[in-house]
Amino acid sequence: MKTSPKTYSVEFLSKPLTDVLLVATVVFTASLFGILSRPVGFLAAIWPANAILLAMMVRNPRLSTLTNWLAAFVAFIAADLITGNNFDISLRLTIANIVGAVVGYQLFMRLAPEDRELSRPISIVCLLAISVLAAASAAAVGAGAALMLFERSLIVGFTSWFTTELVNMLIILPPILTWQGIPDWLRGRRHYTFFEALPVISLVVLTLCSQIIGGPGAFAYPIPALIWCALSYSLFTTATLTLCFSVIQIIALVHGFQYVTLRDDPLAANISLRIAIALIALGPLAVASVNAAREELLERLNHAATFDSLTGALSRGTFLERAEAMLINANGSVAVLMLDVDHFKSINDRYGHFVGDQVLAQVGNAAMKATRPGDLFGRLGGEEFAAILPGVSEEEALAVAERIRLAIESVRVRHPDGAIVSTSASLGLSLKSPGNTESFLNLLSRADDALYLAKERGRNCIEIKLAA
Repeated sequence: MKTSPKTYSVEFLSKPLTDVLLVATVVFTASLFGILSRPVGFLAAIWPANAILLAMMVRNPRLSTLTNWLAAFVAFIAADLITGNNFDISLRLTIANIVGAVVGYQLFMRLAPEDRELSRPISIVCLLAISVLAAASAAAVGAGAALMLFERSLIVGFTSWFTTELVNMLIILPPILTWQGIPDWLRGRRHYTFFEALPVISLVVLTLCSQIIGGPGAFAYPIPALIWCALSYSLFTTATLTLCFSVIQIIALVHGFQYVTLRDDPLAANISLRIAIALIALGPLAVASVNAAREELLERLNHAATFDSLTGALSRGTFLERAEAMLINANGSVAVLMLDVDHFKSINDRYGHFVGDQVLAQVGNAAMKATRPGDLFGRLGGEEFAAILPGVSEEEALAVAERIRLAIESVRVRHPDGAIVSTSASLGLSLKSPGNTESFLNLLSRADDALYLAKERGRNCIEIKLAA
């Protein structure tokens, strides 16, 4: 029997190929940058390739395939060979780089997703621990290559590799792991005032002062500005500013722009200062993380106080406060609407409170969708809701109320035993004409009277009570 030749989807093949090219290109480019930063006689001053590779895999675990790791391996070797290293040394250096990235990836993937995004204060401690272990793993493998390449002792090779890798991970990983898309200020949606930009300005000024004044402690001058930035900006922005600060300090350290040697062994002093820079970078990250957690908690508390957790409508207090303010500022006529779910107690008694809560949630959602964009809708308590409709005539207010009534009438909730639970609502309206000084509480009271009239007249209907 003749069989047709196998065909493969272009889409199926293109995605893995795109991933391979992406990983290889990023690693190759980052490696070339690191090699070009290498001082004569030792390892690279800044080696971003390992941290970038690790962050790519952690941010998108789909990339963590054997093929993509091999692509990174080849890219490391290719960058080294192009810049003059022999294959044996390139192979040893590459194995060390891959080992560090793999160890870091395995450890990061054991964390909760929020810790991988550094969104909790404890995440910064996890970042430090993982960076230490990954850097130590890479250094343990790469120390021998450093001995061959630069004729240094194993201890010096390990220490220098470890400190270089540690500082690179601590300054490069955070901006990538906390990236949430293009910031609003880059999109032109957010413009900072001069006072909002002061933390960045102070960081620039103090960094310049550290370069001009010099001395062994000059790298610490911008620390207050970094803390100010951490208290003022997002975690991503703080991480990016910390990266810029650290890169400037490392370049100054390597090229001797500002520092004096504290020991007879300049290499030992450089290693010590590298560790100091790495640990300084943790400070603003920790502050920004704590500040972000605090702001998130305040936002949750504010949301809980503002909105009803079951229905999503405004809470009673917030609705009454905003409705009062809306009435005071309204120029035209204003309508107040109250609604009550019909026979809700019998729904709870027959089907249980779980189904009753579902009914309330869907009623609230359906009613909110039926209101207009400028209207306020809130839950007063139990099965009772209210709305304030600014700028409406009597006919328009009745039309909105009818739309709400029909939306609630269409609500259907399925009971676990298969029964379909439906409901309806009675609605009451009151109207305030322009120039009327009636208070909001009086309007609400009239709407409540109209609501009870609707119940007396058979429910699932709308009644309106005009001012006397």
